[in-house]
Amino acid sequence: GQKDYVIAAESFGKYLSTFPSGAHVAEALFRLGECYRNQGRMPEAERYYREVVDRHAKSEFSANSAYWLGVVSFNANDYKAAATFFGFCEGKATVAKVKLAAAFYKSEAYGQMKDRKKQLAALASVLEAKKDNDFLEKALLSAATAYQADGQNAKALPMLLELIDTSKDAAVQGDAALKAALIQSELKKPEEAAKLFDRALTNSAAPQEQRGAALVGLIGELYSRKDYDAVVDTYNRNSTTLPPPELRPRMLMHVANAQRMKTNYQRAIDLYEMIRQYFPDHELSFEAAYWRLFCFYQLDDRRVADMVSAFLQQYGTSQKGHEFINTARLMIADYHFNKQNYALAADAYAAIDMKKVQDRFRASTLFHKGWCEAEAGKHA
Repeated sequence: GQKDYVIAAESFGKYLSTFPSGAHVAEALFRLGECYRNQGRMPEAERYYREVVDRHAKSEFSANSAYWLGVVSFNANDYKAAATFFGFCEGKATVAKVKLAAAFYKSEAYGQMKDRKKQLAALASVLEAKKDNDFLEKALLSAATAYQADGQNAKALPMLLELIDTSKDAAVQGDAALKAALIQSELKKPEEAAKLFDRALTNSAAPQEQRGAALVGLIGELYSRKDYDAVVDTYNRNSTTLPPPELRPRMLMHVANAQRMKTNYQRAIDLYEMIRQYFPDHELSFEAAYWRLFCFYQLDDRRVADMVSAFLQQYGTSQKGHEFINTARLMIADYHFNKQNYALAADAYAAIDMKKVQDRFRASTLFHKGWCEAEAGKHA
């Protein structure tokens, strides 16, 4: 009781050696486990907890011993054993809070094993307890997440909306708003999704990673609505909010595309360059390289011909057949045509696959190609 665990352990050890069949053996074993656990000596603690569970399963100390064995197993990533121990604890515990804790962490173990059926079954008993339940919010969030992963959005959404309105935990509120926003986005409800993404984003007490993910979601919804001014404004106003690395390229692409649609080509170039420089292996790097090239072309930059050559050298083989490769060749052909370099333009037009040129550009492209060939003396 005074937290003098070394002396306590010695005394409990003496009791066990003196009275190996005494009435308090189960308690002594459990207290020894507690002494070692409180000293951070989990292997020794685990040994005594196991003895209680294995040899004194009917004692009042078996439930708490099983609980801590569940914790040890969970931390060791042995989720099957953790689920077994937490289940044992839930069945034996007489204290409601211990019972709820065991049920919740049993569900977490099943969740780690991707066994959503057993996870949701374990959560059911936690969700039933509406009063004096420290795990109710976590259980709602876990259940909603499991339903969402199973594609059961109709069951997940009401739980998430309830958490948004009732939770006093900023992290829980933010996570619920983010997950609900993703569901609304899947349901093709962009306005509702944008409101929820914005709620998660403006939750200043929520973790940075949550707010960053919400920023990416909000920008994505605004971009899908072609509200390019709002995309740029939202990005600029939240310049200090950093999304997770795996989401950053997508956000930068939306903002760069918005700047391009607003004909702010130089700003778009800077953003495309960020994707190319910081995420060279990302799937969007190729797309960013192409649109960066397109912006330089729109600016009539004198380096366009060299840039297109470099682009084709880098991606011509790996992305062979992609429309961007063909369009890049069209860019360099048009560039030379506009500069009246007809011989160079004719060679560039010859490399273009006319079948892959968009219908609205094909007639003018063929006309320009013929013009260049005529000027270059290729009359046939």
